[in-house]
Amino acid sequence: MKGFGDLAAIIRCLDIPEPVREYRFHPARRWRLDYAWPDFRLAVEIEGGVWINGRHTRGRGFLGDLEKYNELAMAGWSFGSASRKPKVTLTCLLISSQTVGPCRLDGPC
Repeated sequence: MKGFGDLAAIIRCLDIPEPVREYRFHPARRWRLDYAWPDFRLAVEIEGGVWINGRHTRGRGFLGDLEKYNELAMAGWSFGSASRKPKVTLTCLLISSQTVGPCRLDGPC
């Protein structure tokens, strides 16, 4: 998982499958998901530029993200949104591991 850095180590530690990066989930739009588990219809989006007036926090970018997330939900996907802060990302991945990892919500650990 080149380019993941600490995220790759967290995923290995949680023993969950590697996600697909930059996955296109919508047939007509060019939207991409940062990390996706298509078989589980699960995505993790990393929101960058939170403290520097980045794209995700400015008007047009924020509204575009809302549109994307609503389309994602209407298509039956579950997703978590995280910042680049390790604790937030780890929390999001722990939630994901409940869906795609060995310890599932519908069964014993």
